[in-house]
Amino acid sequence: MERNDKVGFDVRSTPNKGVGVFATRHFAPGDLIINDSCLISSRGCEKGSTEERGQWEKRLKFHLKSSVDNLSSAEDRQNYLCLRDRCEFKYSDEAVELGILQEYGLPLGQNSEHFGFFPNACMVNHSCRPSGNHVFNPETGNEEIRAVTQILPGDEITVCYINNACFAKTTSERRNEIGERFGFTCRCCACESSDPGSERRRAEIAGLLRDIPRMRPETALFAFQAVMQVLDEEGFVVAKGPLAEQALQIALENFKYDEALTWAEFALKQFIIAFGEASEPAMKLKNVIKELGCH
Repeated sequence: MERNDKVGFDVRSTPNKGVGVFATRHFAPGDLIINDSCLISSRGCEKGSTEERGQWEKRLKFHLKSSVDNLSSAEDRQNYLCLRDRCEFKYSDEAVELGILQEYGLPLGQNSEHFGFFPNACMVNHSCRPSGNHVFNPETGNEEIRAVTQILPGDEITVCYINNACFAKTTSERRNEIGERFGFTCRCCACESSDPGSERRRAEIAGLLRDIPRMRPETALFAFQAVMQVLDEEGFVVAKGPLAEQALQIALENFKYDEALTWAEFALKQFIIAFGEASEPAMKLKNVIKELGCH
């Protein structure tokens, strides 16, 4: 299992955000920054009537309290209680546990109904121009955060909370979504930027992705190259892997095997940076590259 034996980060107070995670050493793209084990897990919020939701909140409160009592070390118990302390001033006594789940719970995998509390990973703040990527590792049960850009000592480590095409949304669209889902106004470097080019670049990406399905294959692949360049200019490199995989599919569907191999190798490099060498997306692409080598 890959480890990050030299911690390399601090959790400390930061203006307007409460706390954040900051690098104490240099991290290169692909480096594992945080490899957190789960303190406590819980099923997410149940939908239903007010009475059903109330019953669920009571079960959640009991479950979290009993789980804290069963934690194996005093340090783990203290880590969880620190999360509780941060929520007490925002929520009533009856709703503190629900507040902890909403504020700090991270999904245990894509589309999972269960959430976990990870002492360091849950302190990482959002940015619409993130320096890291977070992913749940189903084999270890850990939450991993990897650098996707160069991170220098003193830099805040950030991830994107809204990976759903954040790179192609305007500042107002991103802020509305973040406000609705997480209850705060984003003031990251992208949203607070005085650079008018940022809005233009994101609009350009949105336009290209909207038009690509109607393009001829050759034009679509050229458009994906343009998207990659604009993503580099905008500093949202974490999106390059999934988009390169889309270009790969277009090349495969149109029997353009040389171009498919180029896109597969590029996507693999991006997925290794964002998810790790042994991640499922990386292993899948390695198999694709092996098959393409037979053509």
